[in-house]
Amino acid sequence: MAERAPEAIAARDGELRADLDAGLRFAHVLGSQAKRGVVDFVVAVEALVEEMVESGRVDAARLAERTDRVRAGELKRMEEHERIILEPALNKYSMTGLPDIPCGELIPLCRGRCCTLHFPLSKQDLGERVVKWNYTQPYLIRQGDNGYCVHNDPETKFCTVYHHRPAVCRYYDCRKDKRIWLDFDKRIPAVDPSLTPREAPTPLGPPPEFATVEADRL
Repeated sequence: MAERAPEAIAARDGELRADLDAGLRFAHVLGSQAKRGVVDFVVAVEALVEEMVESGRVDAARLAERTDRVRAGELKRMEEHERIILEPALNKYSMTGLPDIPCGELIPLCRGRCCTLHFPLSKQDLGERVVKWNYTQPYLIRQGDNGYCVHNDPETKFCTVYHHRPAVCRYYDCRKDKRIWLDFDKRIPAVDPSLTPREAPTPLGPPPEFATVEADRL
C-alpha cells in the first residue's frame, strides 16, 4: 500500500478534529439540556412542598430554615462551576470603546503575561474554529504546558491569531491589573519577564459595562 501524502494526512486530521469539536459541543449541549430538566424537576418539587405547607402537612418555619441552608450550599456549588461557561454573545469584530494599549511596545516588557489568564470563549469563537478551547474544561481558552495560551508565540509572546482573538482579549485593560503591572506608567511589570509563570493567575472577571452595551449582539 502506497504511503499517503502529507497533505492528505493533514486534511484527514483536520476532518477528524472538526468532527471531534462538533461531537464534544453536541455532548455539552445535551448536558445543558439535562441540567435544565433537573431545574424543572426542582421547581415542581418546590411547588409540591408549598402545597404541603399550605395544607398544614409541613411546618413552615422549620422548612424555611432548612431551605435557606440547603440553598446557600447549592448556590456556592453553582458559583464554583459557572466559571466554565460561554462568554456573553458579543460580536467581537464590532465592539467599540476598547482600551488603547500599545501592546507592540509593551510585550517586550510584560512578556504577554495577560496570555496566561483563564477565560471562557464565546459561541462566535467556537463557530469560527480558529481559537482553541480546553477539551477538559469547556469552553475555557486552551493553554500549553508553559502556562500561556496555545496561540501565544513562545519566542515573541505575540498572539498568532490576533485578528480572531476573543472579545475578552479586546476589552481587557492590563493597565489596571496588578497581576500584570506593578506600575504601568513607569513600565514596571509585576513579574520578572525572563521567568515563565508556573501557575496561571486567577480568572478574569466579567466584561465591563461598555462591552455589553455598545457591542452588537450576535
